[in-house]
Formats: sequence, structure tokens, C-alpha cells
Amino acid sequence: SLSRRDRMFKTVFAFSWVLNGAGFVLLWYRAGHFPFVDSFAESYVAAGFFLGMMSLLLSGRATSSLRLGRYTTLGIILLYALSLGKSLEPSSYLYWYNYPSVFCFFFFRVISIAVMLCGAAFFAMSLHRSEKGRNGGAAVDMANGRNFLLLCALFFLVSEICGAWWSAKASGDFWQFSPAFFTSAGTFLLFMIPFHWPSQWGGKRSVRAIVGACIPVLILVVVMIRNH
Repeated sequence: SLSRRDRMFKTVFAFSWVLNGAGFVLLWYRAGHFPFVDSFAESYVAAGFFLGMMSLLLSGRATSSLRLGRYTTLGIILLYALSLGKSLEPSSYLYWYNYPSVFCFFFFRVISIAVMLCGAAFFAMSLHRSEKGRNGGAAVDMANGRNFLLLCALFFLVSEICGAWWSAKASGDFWQFSPAFFTSAGTFLLFMIPFHWPSQWGGKRSVRAIVGACIPVLILVVVMIRNH
């Protein structure tokens, strides 16, 4: 059973998630469309909402499972910290927001951010358990982190395919290399590092857990710099 402190944390986390959801709905109401298109801050508010939802769904009554909520909280704080200084004014409505390809491009991009940070939380849990000598649990968390990061890469690729579909409808055969293209390609290559970490670079579980937890943060920082 959960301790009083754990029950209090879960209650506060759920309440905070409801407030996050209220902000998400308010942005939706003000914008008149799904509030995660063409805006850095909007996307991160939405990603924080979906990350909190996943944490509540995955955190059971066990204390070890509840620890996931503590690490995802750090991820949500990071999202809001990166949003500081960005405009929270909803983006203006544009007719192409109604296109399925446009909606899916932005939606799956937001989902990939949330899933990526959930994977980072599992890697951080694995590192914590390794330091405590709980190797069995650490191995499970490591596998979960890798699976979530793989799922994130899948969502990211779906987003890119929808973006290509959108570009084909908007520009036809026209194509050019751009900073956005190289950012997308670099993001995907960064995803591959935890999946194919060479043993000669450090085969210990703790090293792989640190890499797996840091790569999502690095990706967010790169995106922030590009959108500065």
C-alpha cells in the first residue's frame, strides 16, 4: 500500500494535471482550433498534458510504479521551463489547420515529445535502481525506456510522413533542403544512439541509462535553440 506521502504526491500530481488540462482547453477555446499548431509554447503545454496523462495511467498503486510520476514531473517542469519567454498567445486560425495531414503532423509531433520524456523517465528510474543494487527492476525499467523511445521514434516518423504529405499538397514537386529538414534528420539520428550504443563506449547499464535519459533532453534543447 502507498504511504501517506505517496498518496499526497499522487493527489497533488493529479490536481496539477487537471490544471494543465484546463489551460490546454482554454488555449483551445481562445484559438478556435487544436492548440498545438505552429507554436512552440502551445506544443509544450499540450505535450505536458499528454505526459501527465501517461504517467497517471502507468503509475499503479505500487510505490515503485509511483516513482515514475516523480520523474515525469521533472519532464513537465522542463517543458514549462523551455517555454519561458515564449508567447502563450494562441496562434491565429489558418484554413489549412483543417487539413488531416497538417493536424496529424503537429499532433504526432506533440505525442512524440510526451512519449520521449516518458522513456527518459524510465531510463532515470533504471539508473536509480542500478545504484541501489536492484538489478532486476533496473533491467525492466531499461527495457521500458527503450520501448518508449522506440515508440517515440515511430510517432516522429509518422509526423514527418504527414509533413511530407502536407508539403506535397502545398508545393507539389518543389523541394529544398532547409534548417527544419536537418533538424528532423538530426533528431532521428539522436534517437538511434540509445538503440545502438556500442559496448566499447561503455557497456554498463548505468552508462546506457544516462545516455537514454539525456538524449530526449538534448533533443528538446536543440529544438528550443532552433526556435529561439
